[in-house]
Amino acid sequence: MIPANVPDVDKSATRKLFASVVTLKMLYSDADKWNNEFLSAMSALFEEYKDVIVLWHIGYPTDWETILRK
Repeated sequence: MIPANVPDVDKSATRKLFASVVTLKMLYSDADKWNNEFLSAMSALFEEYKDVIVLWHIGYPTDWETILRK
């Protein structure tokens, strides 16, 4: 079950990576560090491997970066 305060995420994503990352975001205490270090590193990783990573397959919506920004 998805808690009420989790952003609107496709129900099929509940057992995929994105749902876990949303949970991690909720537990992360430092918003600046999350945005400037963790989120930027994840974005760079996805950009580097954009030819082999299909974000939809790991439950990421098209606006994933906006959702994960604090």
